[in-house]
Parts: sequence; C-alpha cells; structure tokens
Amino acid sequence: MAEKAHIPLGVGFYPDWFNENYGISFDRKYYFDPETRVEARMEIERSLHERFGEFGLGSPNPEPKPLITFGMVMLPAIETGGPGHFQHFAHEGDDRAD
Repeated sequence: MAEKAHIPLGVGFYPDWFNENYGISFDRKYYFDPETRVEARMEIERSLHERFGEFGLGSPNPEPKPLITFGMVMLPAIETGGPGHFQHFAHEGDDRAD
C-alpha cells in the first residue's frame, strides 16, 4: 500500500447556514430553475472565498457551472416555512404531505 503525504479533507455547509449568513435560499426555484441554481452556486463560491479563502475554499471569480443532480439531493425541493426550511417529498396518502 502506498503511503500518502497528507490526509484528504472535505468541508461541507448546510443550506440553512448559507441562508442565515448570506441570504442564499435553497427553495423550490433553486432546484427547478437552472439559471437560479447556477447563480446561487456562484454566490456560494464567492461567499466561501471571502470568508474562508485563506483555507482554499471558494473562488473570487467563479465561472458558471451548470449542475444537474438527482436522487437524495432533490428531496428538499419543496419549501415550507420560508427560505432555507424544507419539507421532503412524501408519498401519496402520507400525513407528512400536508
């Protein structure tokens, strides 16, 4: 087994953190409107760079990068209770769908 010179580190932030700190909303429009999603991702990159750029996060001048995803990340696509708060898709007949 080859020895590694460093340990890879990943950093992630919850959508509510971006909403509370930068007003970036992950509402229904974010998930269903590609232009909104691209603009939000660019704002995320700029915000991360301004706050954590010294640690290599974000980008001062992010390029538009279309992002298409499916599966679990689509679950919070229905907004409830204001920006940054979500309701998961529920199956028909499920009490949580209301």
